Amino acid sequence: MFPMSLNWLYKLLSYILHPVIAPLTATIIYLSVFFNNTIYQEKVIVMALVFVTTYILPIIVILILIKFKIVKTMYLSERKERSIPIIATALFAIIGAKYLDNLEIGLPVVLYLRGSVISLLIILIFLNKIKISLHSSAFASITGFILYLSCSYYINLNSLLAISIIIVGVISTSRTKLKVHTISETVLGIIVGLVPQTFMIGLY
Repeated sequence: MFPMSLNWLYKLLSYILHPVIAPLTATIIYLSVFFNNTIYQEKVIVMALVFVTTYILPIIVILILIKFKIVKTMYLSERKERSIPIIATALFAIIGAKYLDNLEIGLPVVLYLRGSVISLLIILIFLNKIKISLHSSAFASITGFILYLSCSYYINLNSLLAISIIIVGVISTSRTKLKVHTISETVLGIIVGLVPQTFMIGLY
């Protein structure tokens, strides 16, 4: 008896762990771990800014592109579909970082967004040569952000770091099993997502 295909699971994971949720996830981790006693209103402002600029607006852009048949699906599986969403997402992240820069508690999130913009620009620059995995890059950026928080605040976040590494491995495996990306494309995604975030350690 042949084993049942796990493609449905890989597709589900690719949907649940969509790159667009990465900035919001990173923000939730930061506010949950470090600012339990922060004024509720400040948390709401930070969350709202990140939610609108890095989730709602990019999703709207992709839905519009799907409506006009410029892209086929939310997954942006083809190289030619990626340019506009990547540019739009980077611009929205820059806008979000600009507003967050005025909030004292928003600095680490600002640095995360700037690191994410660098990752997106690298992916965009090499788009004609290789389709670097956005999924791998997005979740590797969270791993890098947790590492940054741990080093900057001198706090043990090994459990969170381990979980994030596992998630990166799971989503990268899912993308290769679906044959959307090669192993090299997911590995490059991990590097491109991780390095800019860890670089931020030296800036804070």
